[in-house]
Amino acid sequence: MELKILFEDKYLLAVDKPSGINSDGVYGVQQLVRNYLNTVPYGNKLIAGMPHRLDKPVSGVLLFAKKRQTLKELNKQFADRTVQKTYRAIVEGILQLKQNKLNHFLRIDKENKKAIIKNHYTNNYYPVELSYRVLTECDNTSLIEVELHTGKFHQIRAQLSYIGHPVIGDIKYGAKINYINDSSIALHACKLAFMHPVNNMAIEITSQNKNFNQLHSIV
Repeated sequence: MELKILFEDKYLLAVDKPSGINSDGVYGVQQLVRNYLNTVPYGNKLIAGMPHRLDKPVSGVLLFAKKRQTLKELNKQFADRTVQKTYRAIVEGILQLKQNKLNHFLRIDKENKKAIIKNHYTNNYYPVELSYRVLTECDNTSLIEVELHTGKFHQIRAQLSYIGHPVIGDIKYGAKINYINDSSIALHACKLAFMHPVNNMAIEITSQNKNFNQLHSIV
């Protein structure tokens, strides 16, 4: 895979992750970023620290830190929920509420590598929250924009499935409509907005995916 760089400076690197590849691991995007950084003549040893991840079948903006202190500062922003994470998703069905906030509780089923959602608190479940708004509708599918307020395992996929609108192609969470191929689902991380951890400037990194602009062409 060839890296598509969306943003780069002395401290940060953001790439456009394709679907079907892990964020980390030996054959993941992180290793490709490490290989790239080894060719950059910055003098100081650089790292490819990851303050967040995207699921294997998800595409979009993936951010890396080049220095340990930068990673530490980014981790704090993600933990404090000051990073704005925006996604586009194509889901099954027509949503009755065109704009809504979803609050649930999530547990990770490690054996099946799946998130379990409930609408009330239970031991070992964590509160999760997202907001969505419908952008367009076509037949029995909807293109929505999602603001992720927490960042738990498979959160968007699990919450949307729980309300009866799984992401297209997401068989694990009950989708019945196929997406482009078996290694991807119709979920794209289109924007990441945060404060630069060194110069304190507002940074907004975006990724455009043509499949999320024309609903008719893929369903």
